[in-house]
Amino acid sequence: LLQMGMIYYNDGQNDSALHAWQQVADKNKNSNEGREALAHIKMLYVSEGKVGTMQEYFSKLGVSLGNSALDSVTFSVVKSDYLQQNFAKLLPDANEYIGKFPNGMFLAQAHFYRAECYYKQKNDDSAIADYRYVLKTPKSFYTVTCLMRAAQTDYTRQNYAEALNYFNELGLMYQDETQMIFERTGKMRCDNFLIRYDDLIGAAGTVITTSQINNDTHAEAYFLKAKGRLQKQQNDAA
Repeated sequence: LLQMGMIYYNDGQNDSALHAWQQVADKNKNSNEGREALAHIKMLYVSEGKVGTMQEYFSKLGVSLGNSALDSVTFSVVKSDYLQQNFAKLLPDANEYIGKFPNGMFLAQAHFYRAECYYKQKNDDSAIADYRYVLKTPKSFYTVTCLMRAAQTDYTRQNYAEALNYFNELGLMYQDETQMIFERTGKMRCDNFLIRYDDLIGAAGTVITTSQINNDTHAEAYFLKAKGRLQKQQNDAA
């Protein structure tokens, strides 16, 4: 039955595979074959995102998954949704994980995946709340993306002080040319709107000396630098 289950599974007949493996597990869950069948059953349920159904089946058999294992398999569904860009499914799955595991091992990642879903839906309020959650956790693979998303969202909403904080932090962490340009131009524009003329002069000067930045943005930087100096009554320098 174990081999028959694998044949069904490889042929895409998941229901038949599940039935075959459950027959083995139901007969003797503690045998080598039973344990192997349970592993296949767990894999199948997780691949289909049916963690709740899996829990019910294992509980009926008297098999404890353990909180750590349940945490992992529940999050694996969320991660799979994200990797497959299945955002319609990701949102409820992420909500379920975050709700069930308030101290979960993968909480920051779940918040990031949910934030990306909200971001694509243009739900800025929900997205930035999740990005900010991630930014309060230890730095990770997701930190730079969260900084860029949060900075852009706050800038667009004219929350220039908050955006500037994110641009400044990004300035210590950017990893490529695109991120560097985004940080330097964003900082300059925030300084302008916040009437921080000393900082504006310096930020515009940095943009001017950044060769990778396009001519239009260089022209903007020259104008803003001159504006800053005029406002500081440095007419000769302007």
